[in-house]
Amino acid sequence: MRGATGRVLDEYLVVAAAAGDRRAFEDLARRWNRKLIAHAWRLTGDEDAARDAAQSGWVEIARGIGGLRDERAFPAWAYRIVSRRCARFIAGRQADRALAGEVAAQPELCGRDSRRGHRR
Repeated sequence: MRGATGRVLDEYLVVAAAAGDRRAFEDLARRWNRKLIAHAWRLTGDEDAARDAAQSGWVEIARGIGGLRDERAFPAWAYRIVSRRCARFIAGRQADRALAGEVAAQPELCGRDSRRGHRR
């Protein structure tokens, strides 16, 4: 479904999901999950991280959909949620790299024989 018909269906599903219709939420997730994963993959360049970002994004979407005031805003809102998840992943990866760099720059401990693990 494309164009106006797809948008109208999405809007209906958002309204129904916000009202507590579990099946509507599942249908909405089915329609949008691949798009959100693709978006996350473009941001992270990592397939596993993209899937994780989309999955955790759906948890946040499920919790917050009842507060979404304008059903037409769903696409931008969902992309923004997944984008934040990706930003956290990227920040964590950068922190890991920085820590690895700091560890690599540290001199070896003096007084240890690294081959045997004994003091000299």
